[in-house]
Amino acid sequence: MRLEYLSDGSLDCPLIRLYDFDAAAATRLLRLVISLSDGSVGRIVLDERQEITLVDGCKLALVAGGSDHGVVRMEAWNQFECVLTRRVGQTLLG
Repeated sequence: MRLEYLSDGSLDCPLIRLYDFDAAAATRLLRLVISLSDGSVGRIVLDERQEITLVDGCKLALVAGGSDHGVVRMEAWNQFECVLTRRVGQTLLG
């Protein structure tokens, strides 16, 4: 699985792309999102996962927050967090 920041997108709405993965990798990612949504974990740092290849050093953390912020840039130009409430995660999962 590859993680990439598309710098040609809007500064107000960073475009982060996860691609080049099979069904097994998608299932592992879904399990991670479920663990965030059900409260098992509060933060998942995708760039620390061995199965994810970082394109140009892009870093992304999925975070359960008190309000929905979506994807926000952190200190570095290619470091991001996606902050959503657990409610949003539960809605996405059906």
